[in-house]
Amino acid sequence: MLALRGGSPVRTAPFPGGPHIDEAEKRAVSEVLDSGVLSSFIGTPGEHHLGGPRVRALEDQWMRLGGYAGVVAMNSATAGLHAALTGLRLEPGCEVIVPPYTMSATIAAVVMADLKPVFADIDPDLFTLTRETVEPRLTANTRAILVVHLFGQMAPMSGLQELARERDLLVLEDAAQAPGASQSGKWPGRGTKGAIFSFNQHKTITCGEGGLLVTDDESVVEVARLVRNHAESVVHAYPHIDPRGLVGWNYRPTELDAAIAKTQTDKLEMLTEWRIGLADRLRGRVAGIPGLTPPLVHDGNRHVYFTFAVRFDEEIWGCSRDALVQALAAEGVPCAAGYVPPLYGLPMFGSEQAAERDPSNFPVCETHARKELFTLPVCRWPATDSDMDEVADAIEKCWEHRVDLSALSAGVA
Repeated sequence: MLALRGGSPVRTAPFPGGPHIDEAEKRAVSEVLDSGVLSSFIGTPGEHHLGGPRVRALEDQWMRLGGYAGVVAMNSATAGLHAALTGLRLEPGCEVIVPPYTMSATIAAVVMADLKPVFADIDPDLFTLTRETVEPRLTANTRAILVVHLFGQMAPMSGLQELARERDLLVLEDAAQAPGASQSGKWPGRGTKGAIFSFNQHKTITCGEGGLLVTDDESVVEVARLVRNHAESVVHAYPHIDPRGLVGWNYRPTELDAAIAKTQTDKLEMLTEWRIGLADRLRGRVAGIPGLTPPLVHDGNRHVYFTFAVRFDEEIWGCSRDALVQALAAEGVPCAAGYVPPLYGLPMFGSEQAAERDPSNFPVCETHARKELFTLPVCRWPATDSDMDEVADAIEKCWEHRVDLSALSAGVA
């Protein structure tokens, strides 16, 4: 670990963070336990196929908040993605355009739905798909675009939706990192085939594990509910739905999950505003540091900062991004080099590098992953402006001692 000249680390205390759990969640859990009903799902046709009162209350809550026609609660966002993709009713083997810079569940869900993920590069500033990155990757077998709203900001949807209309494609949104985000006042999932949100343990709101599929398409709702709960044994009760290939994967959330998620949703706006305030503070402090580009907010977007993603210029700093990340960690700041390895290199595809997954096709993703992007998971409750100032102080200290970082990059520190 690199020790910068200039005294002790900027920060020695653990960085604050974690779910906002208080008496409201405790009451919600106690009410479920007192009821004696931990789940009301039954894999047969009828009311119990849709779950218990708390599952339905959570779904109703999100329908009101986002203005959706339908919401389906799931035991994970991955389950929601798989169910949504199944709800598109595409022929096996059809191609779905996906970004290579996202959590692996995005493309795993595509494969689980017996579809083929095809990668398109990302925008250098927004880290998402755009019309310009998607269009060159379209083929005669492309049927859908799966957009990921990475790091808490929605992709530029108008161009993508325009492209989809022109080419008769479906659009689905992975908004796992973007609860509370919006574009032109609308939440993810409006005007497309739907979106999924995550309630995983490190998201803005959480019930440990869980997620939601939101959509304005009633046919997607119906199929997703079937996939959630033993479709194969109940599809006969839905004669208007083509039963071919419909299997239920048991994606049912419990009443405990739903009760906690509903209570957490009550806090979504407060926690989102908290994140935005911290991000504004941090942006203001680091914006003037040479060689760093803080997150760009696209026109009309409400960015909710699942993480604070910074672009790094190694030529200006005279050192590698990885050296900076190592130094920041030594200064007590949680940070990561890049986000994830590009997904076209996952072992699930085998050892042979197909031409369509050649890294040279994805120069922006490669640059961000290998040397340009670092992320700061610091803009979250209960961190304060003072915490953001210490993050900025640590970055400024690294800038002042960048000669040390240059030596570390060269392997002689």
